[in-house]
Amino acid sequence: MSVYVSQARNHPVLLHRRYSIIEVLKFWYQRSKERRHLLELEELYLTDMGISRSQAFAEAAKPFWQA
Repeated sequence: MSVYVSQARNHPVLLHRRYSIIEVLKFWYQRSKERRHLLELEELYLTDMGISRSQAFAEAAKPFWQA
């Protein structure tokens, strides 16, 4: 089963080709993991990345499917 571009209008990862459901789920899982990791970073690392603690919280609060 594949996801088509017409079904993926607001998903930048899905805009250029067909992706299998497994690929999409893997992408969403990785995004979720990275957002959780943001909450664990020390202030020094956030500053190095150019984001504040409140921006990290805002990013981590997004649902996994939202870019």
